[in-house]
Amino acid sequence: MTQSERRFTASPDRRRVARGGRRDSDRAGRFPTILVADQYEDARSPIARYLLRYGFEVLEAANAAEASTMAQAHRPQVILSGLSGSDATAFYESLAAPDAQSRVVIVLLSGMDQPVPPQATGAIAKPFSLRPMLETVRQGLRSLAAFM
Repeated sequence: MTQSERRFTASPDRRRVARGGRRDSDRAGRFPTILVADQYEDARSPIARYLLRYGFEVLEAANAAEASTMAQAHRPQVILSGLSGSDATAFYESLAAPDAQSRVVIVLLSGMDQPVPPQATGAIAKPFSLRPMLETVRQGLRSLAAFM
């Protein structure tokens, strides 16, 4: 048997071999959970899809009440919030719980005249590119890991 014949029989074409299911790294809970809260679906959905592409578990909330419920139930490590108004202020104040050190809050500002809440660990002015937003999220997660 020649070397090329041996190679063919020992390692078949991988495209024709079943993969055997998902990898351990694909398990739920493996990557940080991110809550994307924005009242505009056209702003929220692209962010969520982009973060899903990079392996994050993503939750979406359309208003402050929904975001507050999800934050309490799922305990996300990162909250990206584009919410504004009095409901958003109440949502940010609810994040000032004793475990506030265990999450990163990044506010997506619609305009620079909007005040940044004291609970925010970072802010990004809209419009923004998705890649720098991802880097801001990763930087926040690295700083969170340094505190733990």
